[in-house]
Amino acid sequence: MAKVETFADRLRLLRERADITPYRLAQLSGIAKQTVSRLEAGLMQPSWATVQALARGLGVEVGAFVIDSAEPADVPPARPRGRPTKQPPAAPRARRARKK
Repeated sequence: MAKVETFADRLRLLRERADITPYRLAQLSGIAKQTVSRLEAGLMQPSWATVQALARGLGVEVGAFVIDSAEPADVPPARPRGRPTKQPPAAPRARRARKK
């Protein structure tokens, strides 16, 4: 598994582990969705109050955001991002002959 090196990577990993959307995390933590998106994109760094609010929203201790050198092996792989691929249409049904 790839090493998590930034706060943005750690936030995304914890959010995906909790299986919630950025919008839901914003609701649970009481911060703006745009702030969550910018934090995950690495466009801004959080204040201590924001880290505490995110930890509360994710249901983890603030220590979960500490960047360590290696990830534990029991972390399940992240779900694929984006919309699922469209399934091919089912074969058409055979038509029954009409009774007269």
